[in-house]
Amino acid sequence: MKKISIAMYSTLEGDSFKGAILAPIIKSIEEKDSLGNVYGLIDIKSKRFNTKKNFHVTRIPIIASSIMKKISHVFKLPSYYAYRFGETITGLVFFPRILVDPSLTIILKPRPNIFVKLSALKKKKIVIDSGEMHPRYYQKACLKEYEKFGIHQKSIFADERSVRQIEKSLQAADIVITLTEASKQSYLDYGVPSNKIVCFNLGVSADYKKKLRQFDSTKKIAFFITAHHSILKGTHRVINAWKKIKDTKNSELIIIGSLHNDLKEFLSKIECPDNIKFTGPLKSHDILELYNNYNSVGIMNSFSEGYCRAVVEYLQNGMPVVVSKVSTCDVIIHEHHGFIVEPEDEKAIQEYLEFFINNSQVYGKFCENINKLSLRSTLDYANDISELLVSDN
Repeated sequence: MKKISIAMYSTLEGDSFKGAILAPIIKSIEEKDSLGNVYGLIDIKSKRFNTKKNFHVTRIPIIASSIMKKISHVFKLPSYYAYRFGETITGLVFFPRILVDPSLTIILKPRPNIFVKLSALKKKKIVIDSGEMHPRYYQKACLKEYEKFGIHQKSIFADERSVRQIEKSLQAADIVITLTEASKQSYLDYGVPSNKIVCFNLGVSADYKKKLRQFDSTKKIAFFITAHHSILKGTHRVINAWKKIKDTKNSELIIIGSLHNDLKEFLSKIECPDNIKFTGPLKSHDILELYNNYNSVGIMNSFSEGYCRAVVEYLQNGMPVVVSKVSTCDVIIHEHHGFIVEPEDEKAIQEYLEFFINNSQVYGKFCENINKLSLRSTLDYANDISELLVSDN
């Protein structure tokens, strides 16, 4: 049986989003007796450690990235230097092993680019798990917003070097895995051949349980945006729309998660209303408690998304949504589960937020529709990938 290896700048298991996705993929390929070597990271705090001889894990890149983050802060370097440094160290750590890896197929992220180069040199079948829309798509969106709002603190999504590295990886790839139809279309639009691209909807976690919400007149309505907030997430456009709403005294906009420097720069130039709350990063159970304290509506106004975990979490918690066209996860229907907007259309965002504020009687209907959704799980996604690659070996 021909083997399939996996190498990524990512934790391989645990509570991280990437780890939660990778674990079932690894298990599914392993169950088909096709798993070669696995190369990745282990969290600094994690006490779990897979001792199988084909698992090669390290903490070194995470430690290196943490150190570079502090250096970047002191010398006022772009914050993404730390992430890119971690990628580079990952490439150096696993370079010798991947050079002699006997597997004929390997699953990679577009970066570190050295993994792709080595795999191409060894004439392996290269499978790129893209995880995002095409880099030129999101770079264009970023730069357009930066120019409009005079933002100088740029994110990795606008970095030309990073974008070029991904483009080189896409050129070398035999298969590119995308997670939504919008993501797939972005690759087609930028010239990636259709016979290279597959689209497998990521779905929700295997322990997904439906929750039926009902409007509670004793609670305020709250709009939640849960993300690592950068300009690319479109949070700034929601804030602008919120400021234009005349009556928000019985509602709140709650922004959960860390703020990237580009959004911090935007916020430094405006005056935020008192009923916009920034919580910073929160634990999952604290987020759920907040959702349960309000008549909650989930917002994700991204300009670019590979697959939005926050949106499926909103749905999992029975929350109606206001999302951008690339944030629907291919399941949200306009005016049925909430509303779909263009991320730069602040007027439409304002109107939909006002609709929820002024029409509490329809909140329950949206919730009923969401409760009827049938969502596939990450196990389905993992099986799709393993079936594709094992049958093709």
